[in-house]
Amino acid sequence: AEVRLVFAPPHGEEILASEPPEGLPLLPEVIVNPHPERGMLSSLQLALTGIDPSDYLGFLLWPVDYPWVEANTVRSLEGALRKSGAPVVVPLHDERRGHPVLFRSDLIPELMGAPLTLGARSVVWRHGEELIALPVEDPGVLQDVDTPEDLDSFRPSSSSR
Repeated sequence: AEVRLVFAPPHGEEILASEPPEGLPLLPEVIVNPHPERGMLSSLQLALTGIDPSDYLGFLLWPVDYPWVEANTVRSLEGALRKSGAPVVVPLHDERRGHPVLFRSDLIPELMGAPLTLGARSVVWRHGEELIALPVEDPGVLQDVDTPEDLDSFRPSSSSR
């Protein structure tokens, strides 16, 4: 497994200068996107640069503003990808798609060539017929945390982590 985190300035430099948390099972490679105005896909493309699709089954696109996703949800996404071979597996909660999204690794070239204006969703749309929307009992897949108030408003039970 490999973990790559991409951050946009100004906080990217702060994160690069900080010590990683103790007990982190995998030390992530931290990349700073020098042009965040180009959109989220530009950050994803930075993370995917130099990765050989044949080295991995897939990868998660997991925006950091979805912090409450349960570990079991990630395992379920992986299981669905392994079982089905689907190009994209998306968690579905309350009939709404959420994050993280699991992409089969052979989609890396498509994502690298996708239009920045459409983002990764253009690849998701292209594979919509084959996509698996996996029902999960995890409200964290829909909980977009953008402000301190958002963070305070949703505190999942620690027993499901």
